[in-house]
Amino acid sequence: MKQPWTVGVVQLQSTADVAANLAQAEALIRQGAAAGAEALFLPEGFAYLGPLGGRLALAEALPPVGSRTPAGATHPYGQDPQDQTLRLAPSFPPLADVEAAMAVFVNCVRLAGARQRLKERS
Repeated sequence: MKQPWTVGVVQLQSTADVAANLAQAEALIRQGAAAGAEALFLPEGFAYLGPLGGRLALAEALPPVGSRTPAGATHPYGQDPQDQTLRLAPSFPPLADVEAAMAVFVNCVRLAGARQRLKERS
């Protein structure tokens, strides 16, 4: 039998003030968790919304190649060399499509959790 999951989507107005953005996100995450959300999703780059120079200053070095990626970016210059990363971008899909995508995502999370539990037991 299918077990329902409660998920939350956090919407916040980010600025160039990283500390304020993180505090706002934390408050909204706590609010969602208190309301029963088992998984919460935040907008890409929620911690910083400002000029590109600020994002580059916040970027972290990627270990093997030492390249930098703007905060929130999955791959440098948006290029996934193995074309295997699923990204949810801002769009307005029909609700049925969102529900189908979330069902797949939740099942993937459950599968990963089950694999981890089995690994810890062996």
